[in-house]
Amino acid sequence: VTITNLSSNYTRGTKTTSLIITPRNIKNTMTCVVSVDKEQLGEGNAHPLVIVKYSGKTLIEGEDYTLVYSGNAKKGSVKVIGKGDYVGTRTIKFS
Repeated sequence: VTITNLSSNYTRGTKTTSLIITPRNIKNTMTCVVSVDKEQLGEGNAHPLVIVKYSGKTLIEGEDYTLVYSGNAKKGSVKVIGKGDYVGTRTIKFS
């Protein structure tokens, strides 16, 4: 990052420095809402709806995180894996 001062009130100059952007860890700070539609899950081919939020912001599946389901649709777990600006994983059980 380079910052250049062009104001006549101050000494002119340029400052170059490094900027480190740290991804946010969703492991302990995210909120997950798992919505299970019992009738839909009874069909055996559907997964529960998962909504992931970080500090009140709803994250976008595929951009901010991915979901990995295990078990079957009636009882199992879903792993939320951060990506992009988010890191960390969290597993949520459902039934």
